[in-house]
Amino acid sequence: MTALHLIGDDGDTLLSYAELSRRSDQVALWLREIGVRRGDRVLLALHNVLPLWEAILAAIKLGAIIVPTYPNAPPADLADRVHRAGISHVLTESALTEGFADVPGGWTRICTGPPVAGWASYEDSYDVPEGPFVPEAATGADDPLFCSFTSGTTSKPKMVVHTHTSYPVGHLSSMYGNGVQPGDVHLNISAPGWAKHSWGSLFVPWNAEATLLVLSSPNAGGNPPGRRPLPGSMGRPMPGYEVIVAQPGSGTPAPPGIAGELCLDLVNRPAGMLSGYLGDGAKTAAAFAGGRYHTGDLVTQDETGDLHYAGRADDMFKSFDHRIAPLELEAVLLRHPAVRQAAVVPVPDPLGMWIPKAFVTLASGGEATGATALRLLTHTREDLPEEKSIRVIEFAEELPMTASGNIQRSVLGAERTLRGEEFRPA
Repeated sequence: MTALHLIGDDGDTLLSYAELSRRSDQVALWLREIGVRRGDRVLLALHNVLPLWEAILAAIKLGAIIVPTYPNAPPADLADRVHRAGISHVLTESALTEGFADVPGGWTRICTGPPVAGWASYEDSYDVPEGPFVPEAATGADDPLFCSFTSGTTSKPKMVVHTHTSYPVGHLSSMYGNGVQPGDVHLNISAPGWAKHSWGSLFVPWNAEATLLVLSSPNAGGNPPGRRPLPGSMGRPMPGYEVIVAQPGSGTPAPPGIAGELCLDLVNRPAGMLSGYLGDGAKTAAAFAGGRYHTGDLVTQDETGDLHYAGRADDMFKSFDHRIAPLELEAVLLRHPAVRQAAVVPVPDPLGMWIPKAFVTLASGGEATGATALRLLTHTREDLPEEKSIRVIEFAEELPMTASGNIQRSVLGAERTLRGEEFRPA
């Protein structure tokens, strides 16, 4: 049966489960020859190419820890990841090796494609005699498997550790949520380097004995099979996850329609739960405080159980003693045809302590003038109560973005200006 179907510019590549098993054995034997050991952290910076899946399976067999990284990461990000994750080995493509040129450390350099001086060639793995790979020791269920970096939207990217239980077993829920059955063809277009690729392009289809089809195409999900998606809804909790929408401050469950932090009850700890943040005991303790996992996401839950995203808990602030959720204000701004992007952050105010300031990029043809600002402020006041009024607008050509395409509110909040002209209502 076909396990992996790659569609590329040079045609299709299809591998059966048996072929992937034999080939990953061969890669594991070769990696062990060149020094990869149990517990070593291996950074993978590869596009959707065959060596990505071969190397992941080989690392699992070796007991090495996989650190996925998006292939177009800039040199500064690569240096940060190699340093903070304690990387011992890097596997990337020959065309991407230049990005590692100034990254310090004694880590092993391995690349696919044409040979590069100073880098071991992945092609050498084909010279290792085929044979069953026998691990040097047993792998524990709680041994670390993946160390993934978050996107860094609101702070420096954290390192999320998952185990040989939390991903392979925990994502049986994701298999259910995607409705994958034996013999199905499963398409997941998430980009390599991010968590959804790590589980959605591996454990979801292969736990189900399905075929993984690798393409580049829009993707949507979040609702179990047989249920029509509700516009604006994140969907419902999957089996194995008890969700609590906790009110800020008290931590008590929020009534339907009232925003609270999305938390997971740890009394019956979900199998797919991360084990912690690598090297950050304080953030791990905070995330697991009070017998709950605190996601930091603000949501509402309606009478039917559907969840609706409302923002980030660490984005919320008080203005004139009223709680402000930036996402709510941004959503109103974005409904105006003149607005291309919008981000709301708190700025100091002598009376309200903090007031909402909107950074706005305009759609094509828009003019950054006082008249435009007044139109936008008038528009927002039609949908927002007075206490949530936007008090300042600054127009910008571009907003700071993360590599995954999220606006960096942490940068805007720290800088409080992009040196553009501010407009305040009279």
